[in-house]
Amino acid sequence: MALTPLNIWNWGIKNRTGRLKNVSEQALRIALLPRQKVYLSDLGVSCFGAYYTSKELLASGWLHRNGERRVTDLQAAYDPAVADHIYLFPEKDSSEYWVCSLTDRSRQFRGKSMWELWTSQEEQRKATSAAKVAETISKRDLENLVSNTIKNAERSRPTINKQQSKAETVRGIRDNRKQERDAQRAEQTKARQPDNRKPKSDVTYLHGKPDDGAYPDLLDELFGDDE
Repeated sequence: MALTPLNIWNWGIKNRTGRLKNVSEQALRIALLPRQKVYLSDLGVSCFGAYYTSKELLASGWLHRNGERRVTDLQAAYDPAVADHIYLFPEKDSSEYWVCSLTDRSRQFRGKSMWELWTSQEEQRKATSAAKVAETISKRDLENLVSNTIKNAERSRPTINKQQSKAETVRGIRDNRKQERDAQRAEQTKARQPDNRKPKSDVTYLHGKPDDGAYPDLLDELFGDDE
């Protein structure tokens, strides 16, 4: 049986026992509203992607993780014309309900209908999907650019014989070492040589010039003129 007001009324009339039960108009209205399965989280009760809370829900401690498993299989009634509130049923098969309001996290849906909320959620999903597609395309283009750049660089690089290249490298190292040793030897030889560019200083002897140990010059005595 479809849960329409007329069907429920006819079923009640047909299956009534005793007197009709008096209920408030608000309780009857909420009982006839459509229902949706909701989920508990740290942010509140999640219904259609929006978050709701109430003082009863906060007092219950269901939103806190205390090592115990959270309550599941919860349902809430909602008015499609109003997204500001939902009516959470804390117990299954019970008419008791908690009026839950939108949290600050979902304040953008205040004053809107559930149809507007659904439209906004659908647009958000489409925007997220389009952003992911654009990101995938950009990433693929970047990968292709990097791959083509590497391929072009490899094609433009001259072919080098690996064995020849290694031999040239070793020979270059040896030549550099030889040049360095030759330069060091030249510097050491230059440092040991006297500097003849400096003028010699005149020396004044107090007791005559000392004998330097050289052989005497006898040429004048042998070939000198007779006196």
